[in-house]
Amino acid sequence: MNPAVTTLSRLGHELRGPLTGIIALTNLMSRKIAQGVDPARITHQLALVNSSASELLTVAERVSDLARLDGPPTPGTDDQCFDCALAVREKCHDLNVPAGLPHHPVLIRGNPDGVRRMIAELLDNAVKYADRPAVTVTADVAVTIEIRDHGPGLTENELQRIADPFERGLTAHTRGVPGSGLGLNLADRLAARSGGVLTMTSSPEGTVVTVTFPKGA
Repeated sequence: MNPAVTTLSRLGHELRGPLTGIIALTNLMSRKIAQGVDPARITHQLALVNSSASELLTVAERVSDLARLDGPPTPGTDDQCFDCALAVREKCHDLNVPAGLPHHPVLIRGNPDGVRRMIAELLDNAVKYADRPAVTVTADVAVTIEIRDHGPGLTENELQRIADPFERGLTAHTRGVPGSGLGLNLADRLAARSGGVLTMTSSPEGTVVTVTFPKGA
């Protein structure tokens, strides 16, 4: 099948679930309001509608970001020198994830907003599957960001396709972990936009994502 058709088919599948939930819940709420149902139950259902809408918005935003990354680099935006360690520190603080960071600035050249978004996507993915994700940043010949979790790990077959759009590991389905399967693909492309290379290794003890950047001037 044409890859573009396959991608659109998977996108339709990802959008269908939240939209179906929103339509079903709003129809149900309309009937219950007409019947004079307890407002507390309506409030609960409104929260479910909000959750489905938020999930749908996240998918739409990620698809928009992926389309934008297909375009040419933006002069003055994608070639800035900035402190990578500071970007990691900020995102780790937001998610209460421990980070081993150098005490000095770690400079790389690229898109600072894109690297922050990349870190957020990788941390969000790690937090979903592990109780104790950890992040380290090292700066030797190159700058390396390592995100290590202690989740269920991935098989070799899953590792080969997990960064493709809409792909998810078996654990995501068996545990009912929410997600669209776009986060890793987006992180991979955001890393590349700033000259980085994303690699993954995995075992039953967990998964390690490593992003390596050239040192900034």
